[in-house]
Amino acid sequence: MKKRRPQRAAHHNVRQRILEAAETLFADKGFDATSISDISSLSGAGRSLIYYHFKDKQDLYASILQDGEARMLQIAEEASSSEGTALDKLRLFMAAFSQMHVRRQAFIRVAMRVQLDDSLGLNRHAEDGFGRLSAVLAEIVRDGVARGELRPVDPERTVHMVLGLAHSLVMMQLKAMPDSPSEENIQFAMGVLAHGIARQP
Repeated sequence: MKKRRPQRAAHHNVRQRILEAAETLFADKGFDATSISDISSLSGAGRSLIYYHFKDKQDLYASILQDGEARMLQIAEEASSSEGTALDKLRLFMAAFSQMHVRRQAFIRVAMRVQLDDSLGLNRHAEDGFGRLSAVLAEIVRDGVARGELRPVDPERTVHMVLGLAHSLVMMQLKAMPDSPSEENIQFAMGVLAHGIARQP
C-alpha cells in the first residue's frame, strides 16, 4: 500500500498537468486548432502518457468541463453544509465561485466556446452540471424560507439571481485583477441580494 500512494499521486499530478495545459490551449486556440502534440509540448507529458489518461482529444475536452463543473458543485455543497443562515451560505458560495473563476480564466473561455459552438455535443455536460449546482443552491434558499430567514421566494428563480450576481463578481474581479475576491465587492453583492436597490419606505 505504501508503495502505491506515491504512484497514484504522480499519476494525478501528470493528469492535472495535462488538463491545465489543454485548458489553456483550448481556451486560446479552440478545439480544432489544438493538437495532441501541442498539449504534449505545453504539459511536458508524452503523447503516450496523454492517451494513457484520456481516450482522445474530445475526451480531454470533456474532462476539462467535467472537472470545472465538479469543482463548482463542491463549492456549493461546502457552502450548503457550512454553519450560518441561508445568506451566510450564499455569501460563501459566491465568494468561492468568483475566486475559482478568477483563478481559472481559461476554463471560462473553454465553457463559453462550448456554449457558442456545441458541434462536439458537449453542452449537455454544462446543462447536467448546472442542474446539480442549482439543486444544491435551491435547497439553501428553500431552507432559508422554511426557517423564516428569507421571504417566500421561488427557489429556482432566486438561484438564477444568485448565479447572476456571482458572475458579476467575477467580472468585477477580472477588471480589478486582485489576488482574491474583494470583500467590498462581495458585501455590495450581498447587499443587493438581501435588500435590493430600491429605497425602503
